[in-house]
Amino acid sequence: MAVPDDAVRTALGLGIRVVEVDGSRDAEGVADDLAGHFRPYLPPREH
Repeated sequence: MAVPDDAVRTALGLGIRVVEVDGSRDAEGVADDLAGHFRPYLPPREH
């Protein structure tokens, strides 16, 4: 068993979200996904 596989399995078992960065999405796509996840926990952005 590879260490990353064990880390993912452990995180998921604890209810921790895992974001896979495998090159299938660009950095902006990953950032958008993470921003959406954390948005409820952050103050509103000032424009």
